[in-house]
Amino acid sequence: MEDKIYIMSKIYENYSKRGENIQEEIRQKYFKNKKDLDIATISKGMIDLCKQYKVVDWIDEESCCYEFQILLHENQEILDDDIELIRILGGERNDLRIFFSIFDKFYFMFLQKTKYDFLQKKWYFYTIKKYSKKQKQIVQRIVDYMDRMKWTRISDSVAGTRIPDIELELKETGQATVFNCLFTDKVDIEKIIKNSAKS
Repeated sequence: MEDKIYIMSKIYENYSKRGENIQEEIRQKYFKNKKDLDIATISKGMIDLCKQYKVVDWIDEESCCYEFQILLHENQEILDDDIELIRILGGERNDLRIFFSIFDKFYFMFLQKTKYDFLQKKWYFYTIKKYSKKQKQIVQRIVDYMDRMKWTRISDSVAGTRIPDIELELKETGQATVFNCLFTDKVDIEKIIKNSAKS
């Protein structure tokens, strides 16, 4: 179980309460902590745990975000053409998205279902809360591995908690959440938490 007081202390340790732009300072931490937190080992661990699934490195140096996505369709490669891939998968795909904080050993994950309407040419995104048996197995495998690596999983309730006096590059004061501060402000975690669908 995560320690909310410790999490908040790490956020305030790394961000200004006055909403100052500290993006360059955060970027420097990103490069330093990528080695200190041994993200390379985590990456290898993800691949070893998910041998039947494609693990994609979505680490973004621009936004200083460590993220991996696991395509939860056995023995299916990622294609350059997203529409062709979802066509092969029958109109929908499931991805496990896992975020790792650059500040300390915190991680957050959720299962995303993506659907594509070929007639309207529109994408739809949902958060799966009810896992299939195979999905439960792979999630538990990752949770057990992260426990062994001494990483703490952030729950939905903590991730969605707003921070009243911190401003981020894409979030005004009072709009940023714990998730935005620990991981990235490019993802609308409140929408993800609310936008749930049965698998």
